[in-house]
Amino acid sequence: MIKGPWAKRKVKPLDEEALARREDMAFADDLCQTLLIQMIHTMDDNNIDVGQKSFAQDMSLIIELTKGCIYRDMSLEHPIHKMVESLVEMSEEEDNNFTAEIKEDAVQKFIDMMESEDDDGPEIP
Repeated sequence: MIKGPWAKRKVKPLDEEALARREDMAFADDLCQTLLIQMIHTMDDNNIDVGQKSFAQDMSLIIELTKGCIYRDMSLEHPIHKMVESLVEMSEEEDNNFTAEIKEDAVQKFIDMMESEDDDGPEIP
């Protein structure tokens, strides 16, 4: 054994709240995967070409939106929430039901920003 002047580190106790949050996130991720696998199988069964590159690209957004929906219900934060809130307008009807509408002007601004060649900001991969 080599002896040295190393300081002994103490083991930190488990943070119960962080552990519970990780378990909730794992559950949400598993639920999202289960839902989307079924959706993809159903689409494939109905002659949607699930092998296309564009399908995978579209599904990546659907996956994050679905995961964000589950996370929000479980009071977990997800980066997609801010995008949804900025692109979708909610209103409450008289019967206490909600209506959601895509803000077409906000979507167009987002598209214009992404397509702008004059933008000196960071490039989104």
